[in-house]
Amino acid sequence: MIYKRVFLIVLDSVGIGEQPDSYKFGDEGSNTIRAISKSKYFDINAMRRLGVFNIDEIRF
Repeated sequence: MIYKRVFLIVLDSVGIGEQPDSYKFGDEGSNTIRAISKSKYFDINAMRRLGVFNIDEIRF
Protein backbone atom coordinates (compact mmCIF):
# COMPACT_ATOMS: atom_id res chain seq x y z
CA MET A 1 0.00 0.00 0.00
CA ILE A 2 1.37 3.45 -0.93
CA TYR A 3 0.72 6.37 1.38
CA LYS A 4 1.14 9.93 0.26
CA ARG A 5 1.52 12.63 2.85
CA VAL A 6 1.46 16.36 2.68
CA PHE A 7 2.68 18.62 5.48
CA LEU A 8 1.29 22.11 5.14
CA ILE A 9 2.44 24.89 7.41
CA VAL A 10 0.43 28.11 7.39
CA LEU A 11 2.03 31.17 8.93
CA ASP A 12 -0.82 33.60 9.33
CA SER A 13 0.04 37.15 10.38
CA VAL A 14 3.71 36.78 9.50
CA GLY A 15 3.90 39.53 6.93
CA ILE A 16 6.81 40.35 4.67
CA GLY A 17 6.45 43.95 3.60
CA GLU A 18 3.61 46.41 3.45
CA GLN A 19 0.53 46.54 1.26
CA PRO A 20 -0.11 49.44 -1.14
CA ASP A 21 -2.86 50.83 1.13
CA SER A 22 -0.86 50.45 4.37
CA TYR A 23 -0.86 54.23 4.87
CA LYS A 24 -4.62 54.06 5.51
CA PHE A 25 -4.03 51.87 8.57
CA GLY A 26 -0.77 53.30 9.92
CA ASP A 27 1.22 50.27 8.76
CA GLU A 28 3.82 51.94 6.55
CA GLY A 29 7.08 50.02 6.56
CA SER A 30 5.56 46.98 8.27
CA ASN A 31 7.53 43.76 8.06
CA THR A 32 6.64 41.32 10.83
CA ILE A 33 9.08 38.57 9.93
CA ARG A 34 12.03 40.99 9.80
CA ALA A 35 11.05 42.54 13.14
CA ILE A 36 10.76 39.23 15.02
CA SER A 37 13.94 37.88 13.42
CA LYS A 38 15.90 40.50 15.38
CA SER A 39 14.94 38.93 18.72
CA LYS A 40 17.62 36.94 20.54
CA TYR A 41 14.95 34.24 21.10
CA PHE A 42 14.16 33.84 17.40
CA ASP A 43 15.37 30.42 16.23
CA ILE A 44 13.66 28.74 13.33
CA ASN A 45 16.41 26.69 11.71
CA ALA A 46 14.05 24.56 9.65
CA MET A 47 12.57 27.63 7.98
CA ARG A 48 16.07 28.92 7.28
CA ARG A 49 17.04 25.63 5.61
CA LEU A 50 13.89 25.79 3.49
CA GLY A 51 14.93 29.25 2.27
CA VAL A 52 11.97 31.18 3.64
CA PHE A 53 14.19 34.05 4.71
CA ASN A 54 15.65 34.50 1.24
CA ILE A 55 12.37 36.20 0.35
CA ASP A 56 13.33 39.40 2.12
CA GLU A 57 17.07 38.88 2.67
CA ILE A 58 16.77 38.54 6.45
CA ARG A 59 20.17 38.19 8.09
CA PHE A 60 21.01 36.47 11.37
